[in-house]
Amino acid sequence: MSKRTELEEQRNEVFAEVYARTGSPKQAMLAAEPALQDRPHYTSIKAARTLQKPDVQDKISRKLEKMSLKAVKNIEKLMMSDDENIATTNNWRVLEQVRGKAVTRSINLHSTASIEDALFQ
Repeated sequence: MSKRTELEEQRNEVFAEVYARTGSPKQAMLAAEPALQDRPHYTSIKAARTLQKPDVQDKISRKLEKMSLKAVKNIEKLMMSDDENIATTNNWRVLEQVRGKAVTRSINLHSTASIEDALFQ
């Protein structure tokens, strides 16, 4: 593997890691290539191009999968907490996410009145 290919591979790895954590292509590109700090337009273009690469998309998917598995384990720990308040709160939050949060309805009543209407009635 050439030095250039190796460097590109490292940049793609950093890009995928930061993008998976932040969801920001621009932040990911700046982390992968800090020298682009002074070139915001070029940074956005290069980030969009990097996101289109199949190998980068695969890396991002793998990173997100690892993160989601870790998140599920953490939520499971919170749900099984010895502290009843923590366990109950987290159980309810999981249920809300699975079933969908109850819709809160608000009723807005609007009325208009004019002075003429009030005077001539």
